[in-house]
Amino acid sequence: TGSSFTNSTLQNGDQVSLFLSSNASCPSPAQATSGSISMVVNPVLVPTVNITSNTGSNQTCAGNTLILTANASNPGDSPNYQWFQNGNPLSGETNSTFTIPSNLSGTTGFTVRLISNATCANPTLVTSANFNVNVVSNVVPSVSVTSTLVTGPVCVGTSITFTADPVNGGT
Repeated sequence: TGSSFTNSTLQNGDQVSLFLSSNASCPSPAQATSGSISMVVNPVLVPTVNITSNTGSNQTCAGNTLILTANASNPGDSPNYQWFQNGNPLSGETNSTFTIPSNLSGTTGFTVRLISNATCANPTLVTSANFNVNVVSNVVPSVSVTSTLVTGPVCVGTSITFTADPVNGGT
């Protein structure tokens, strides 16, 4: 009944048109119908992002290469990324992958922020959960061997027990 129409419940493919009944003097014809507008209604897309590593683990040895990847859903055609280390933005680290510095030590937290440009993304900015990277110091393994033999040669059939004493042998 007015010159405006507002609707927030339109569905994809709905047709919108206007019917006018003129009350002007001497209209000919007295009624007019507009052309139809076919609505294209896209769903709201909720972006998400999480971090994985190229090794499948958050632990690496000092000096090894560990590549973190931002796995995004609904990022759009050209999303923006920003990597953070312990909450601080890393200058120039704006790709979907990030290689941790080789001089990293101890445990360090990384997050990545995604700005989605997907049609109907809401929200457009999301941040991953913290991904703690644990860099383990390199160790040198060694082993020594002792036996129950005190000194001298052994005779055939003599039982001797050998014992390994590992250092940094793992579990």
